[in-house]
This record gives sequence, structure tokens and C-alpha cells, in this order.
Amino acid sequence: MIDKSRIVIFNPFDSPHANPRSIRIQNLIKEIQSEYDVLFITNPVKGLTSRSSFIKYHGFTIQTQKGNSIKNNIFTSILKKIIWPDVLLLNSIFHGMVYIFKYYKSNDIVITVSNPVSVHCIGILLKIFRKRIFWIADIGDQFQSANQSIFGFFSNLFESYVIRKASKIVTNSNGILSHLKILYPRCENKFLVIHNGSSIDFSDIEFDNSEPYIISYMGNSYEPIRSGIEELKVLSEVQLLLLKNKLHLDIQLIGRQNSSLVDKFQSSNIHFIPHCNSDELLQHYSKSRILFSLANKNYAGMPSKLEEYCSTGIPIIYFCYSEEDPGVSFLHQYKNHLIFIIGTSSTSMLFEFIDLHLKEDLRTKPPKTMKNQSYWLKLLEDLNI
Repeated sequence: MIDKSRIVIFNPFDSPHANPRSIRIQNLIKEIQSEYDVLFITNPVKGLTSRSSFIKYHGFTIQTQKGNSIKNNIFTSILKKIIWPDVLLLNSIFHGMVYIFKYYKSNDIVITVSNPVSVHCIGILLKIFRKRIFWIADIGDQFQSANQSIFGFFSNLFESYVIRKASKIVTNSNGILSHLKILYPRCENKFLVIHNGSSIDFSDIEFDNSEPYIISYMGNSYEPIRSGIEELKVLSEVQLLLLKNKLHLDIQLIGRQNSSLVDKFQSSNIHFIPHCNSDELLQHYSKSRILFSLANKNYAGMPSKLEEYCSTGIPIIYFCYSEEDPGVSFLHQYKNHLIFIIGTSSTSMLFEFIDLHLKEDLRTKPPKTMKNQSYWLKLLEDLNI
């Protein structure tokens, strides 16, 4: 009898306090561990003890990110500029070598999950030293969007090499999928989408009707892809207009925001709230009259939080730079939303939408959240290996 394949997952972040991408990994593990043996190779996190025996910690200790904003010291900033593809390159190579010499089994299926994109160097190593390994690269976003190095122009070459060498490529949105199929038509059969989905069950949410009314952004912001500055400028204008009509609106951003955004708006009536756990996040959702997104600039992907937003029944303001943005078509099925195109849409349109939803509560009870979805299981079963 042939043993069932073991699933080996690589990513340096074992805690959402260190990197939100770890939530995707936790959901992946929950989904497959009833059917497969799992090995997760990652870095230790300060203050976090091992959750399970299948998690193996190797390398330096990750510090959890605390506070409202993402800030780097001068030394870290310099490293990010000169090390390509990212500062965790040596850590990724070390994880790959540890696996080869300590944990390798011939029928393993390896999944490398970025960010950081250097984690996919592990797959390349394995294709050199263990050529028959089946390697799934869960790339999420395009490599160029995550690169901060002055050698970022090599990112497209690295992405191309990973796509050619990996057995399967997983993205988290249809927009990225379509874009990659255009760029790499010969690898079209390798690509598939597994959405992030929602990490929270909203089926029992109880909406809070108390004042002040709140408009919320749930997620992180980054420069230059998603800075959030233009969005907060126009929301601040609407906030002042509403105040003249004696309607008080609180604007809050929950997550780690880039330092430029925090520095520009921290003295205004905008609240920056650090990363919180699922229960706290659910409370913030219940108090939110409206949700808003931050636009992605020059980027083919869709904000991953948009799927979670659509599970809430709460009205959504979707900021974007073009009608071609993948989130625009995604929201067609969502009843109560506003598309605001930065540089084109009028402030008055935004004011009217917010004014309406403050005067009348148009939040709706969301349907039961689907549980035990089997996207990863289906992928692994379809591989038939």
C-alpha cells in the first residue's frame, strides 16, 4: 500500500501578529490536516509557544509587530534596499537545507507561501536537489508588488523562473490569475485561484446602532501599492460636510498602517487601531455603519479583505483608480456598495452615499458563513499523487 503524501508548508511567519498572511496558512492547515499529515517549517515567534507537534521552528526569532504603524529603523530600511529579493533570503535557503537533510520524504508535496517571495527559493532548491518533488507555489500577489530592493527589476525574472519551475501556481484573486495567464500563456494550465475568503463567521453578528456612527477600514496599508492617503483626504472632507449637518462620523482604520498615512492624519479625527484578534475584529465590524477599502495602485490584484467585507452585510465604499479594477466586477453581486474612482468620482457622490447610510441603517443580516470549504483539499485530490 502506497503511503498518502505528506504536505510540507514553508513560510517564516507563524503568527498573524507577525504577518497577516499566516491566517491563510492556518486556514490551509485546518482544511487539510484531517486528510493529510502536515509539516509546517517556520521561524519561532517571540512570546509564542509551539501550537502543535507538526510545526517545526528553525532560524532566528521573529519579533511581533506592535503599534499602529509599520516603521523600519535605518538599518532595516537599508537592508531592504540592498538585499534581493527580500531580507529573508538566507532564512529561506536555511529552511530549505534543513528540510532536505532532516525532514525530506520522497512522496512529500511542498507548498511555499509568500510573502516573503524569497520563500519560493526553497522550491527552486528542491527542484535542484530533489527534482521529483511536487511543488505548489502559493504566490498570492505578483512579486514586483512586494519588492522594496533597488534590484527590484529582477523580480519579474524571478517570478518567471518560479512559474516555470513550480508544478502548480496558486493566486488569491481572479484579477491576478487573468494577468498571469496573459504574461505566461505557456504555463496557463498551472494557474488556479484559491481565495482568502473570510476568517470570521458573521452569521451571528449583532449590529450596534449607537452613535457616533463609524466608517471602518479593516486591513493594512503599504507604500507605494496601497498608501491610503487620497482616500482619507476625501473622507475627511465628507466628515467635515457631515459635521455641518450635525452628523458626527468617526473614521477608523484597524490594522498596521504605513507611517506616512499615520503621520499625515494622526492629529485629525481619524482613529488608528492596531491589529486585534478575531473577537475584537467582529466587535469593530458590528459597530461599523459602512466599510471602506483602500485602492491598489498599478496592481492587478484585488484587496483580499474585500471577500470578508462581502460576508458582513455592511455597505461598502470601494476606492479604486479605474473601472478596470478587479474589485469593481467582483462587487457586482453585492447589493449595497459604491464605487469611488479616485481622480474621477465626485465628493458629492460620496457624501450622498454616506449621508444616506447614517440617516438610515441599511446593514443586512449576512447569510450563514460556509464552513469547511475544501478548496485546498480539492486541489490536492485533483493532483492524484
